[in-house]
Amino acid sequence: MKKIKAKLSARDEKLIIQALVEKRNNQLKQNRPTEPINELLIKLIEN
Repeated sequence: MKKIKAKLSARDEKLIIQALVEKRNNQLKQNRPTEPINELLIKLIEN
């Protein structure tokens, strides 16, 4: 899989993180796996 890097403003990064957290919460409510979302969140927060 090809990796893509993009420069984000702080505002854009915050919006993406909020959307991923909301998606993760919905997955948890539906007893669905959250690992892919968790991995994305970790990558965003670490950078």
